[in-house]
Amino acid sequence: MIKVGICADNKVAERLKKYLLEGQYRVDEIRLSIYQDADEMLGLFDDKEDSPNLIFCDITESSETLKNIRKRNADVDIVILVPQNSNMVDMILYQAFAILTYPVKSKSVKNVIERYTDYKSSDKNIYTVDRKSVV
Repeated sequence: MIKVGICADNKVAERLKKYLLEGQYRVDEIRLSIYQDADEMLGLFDDKEDSPNLIFCDITESSETLKNIRKRNADVDIVILVPQNSNMVDMILYQAFAILTYPVKSKSVKNVIERYTDYKSSDKNIYTVDRKSVV
């Protein structure tokens, strides 16, 4: 099971929800939570049991949101949703698992879920930087 969180505007969140719930993935279950804003999402990290494993986060929430996510849960994987002309420095600094540009496509979401599933089922760590050293 993958616990997925979405923190994005309604249009993007609904599109992602559709792709995640209607897609066919190599995972038994996707449990989905949609957050109205970054504060709501960050509040759920206090309870490790309910924390998502993978977050789709709109970068308009700010790089400060990414920093706070890392402080509360260094192990969560983040897929950053960005306009095509965004500055990627903060996304790289806070080690996004993936970056998707608007408009989000079904195939892109599927690729992220498949890559995430492969990553979590392997013993290899694809990251080269210790996430805790970033915050």
